[in-house]
Amino acid sequence: MTTPLSPTETGKQLRKPDGEAGIAIGRDMNRSNRQMYTDLFALLTLNDLDTVLEIGYGNGMHFPGYLVSGKAITLYGMDYSKVMHQEAMQNNASFVAIGSIIPEYGDIIACSYPDNKFDHIIALNTVYFWEPLEDYLSVLFRILKPGGKLYLGYRPKRVLHQVDFVQEGFALYEEAVLNDQLEKAGFEIIQEHQHNYTKMTVNDQPLESTDLVTVCIKKEA
Repeated sequence: MTTPLSPTETGKQLRKPDGEAGIAIGRDMNRSNRQMYTDLFALLTLNDLDTVLEIGYGNGMHFPGYLVSGKAITLYGMDYSKVMHQEAMQNNASFVAIGSIIPEYGDIIACSYPDNKFDHIIALNTVYFWEPLEDYLSVLFRILKPGGKLYLGYRPKRVLHQVDFVQEGFALYEEAVLNDQLEKAGFEIIQEHQHNYTKMTVNDQPLESTDLVTVCIKKEA
């Protein structure tokens, strides 16, 4: 029988999954984040030859959701958990083999992607770990094409502040604070999608959740 993780251990694994516990937390995140991905895919409009980047992709079980439109896209991913990178490579082996999905291992703040590379950048439930936030947003602005879109998904501070496993290592934000930082980084907010519902957390506790997906564009120069 597996010993349940303590809140501190759960928080560390959510931040950067590692080992067998990390593989298990990746599966838990698939369940916990399912609705946010459903909302994302409803907002996301892809065109042929678009280049897409997802930051913090976990085990990549949701990657085929980007491809169901039948559009000829290239999907990149960047995750700084080695075990999640390995899982994503295995779970998407056929797509990786033909180059339509390119999961990479590393921290996006240290990426070597060229300026203006991506048509879309997606980051769901990863903003809590971007410290300092301004530096991460600067990198995203640099690698997004003019006119490209950033989809930033998160749960606001008022939802998460009492959850036990976020008490260490998580930076929590309300919309006004995060939106202000996005605008200071040069993004223009064009849509804020909000979904209120009851969900189960990764440690099977009920949570009255608000999922937010904020859509921004990098204005044309």
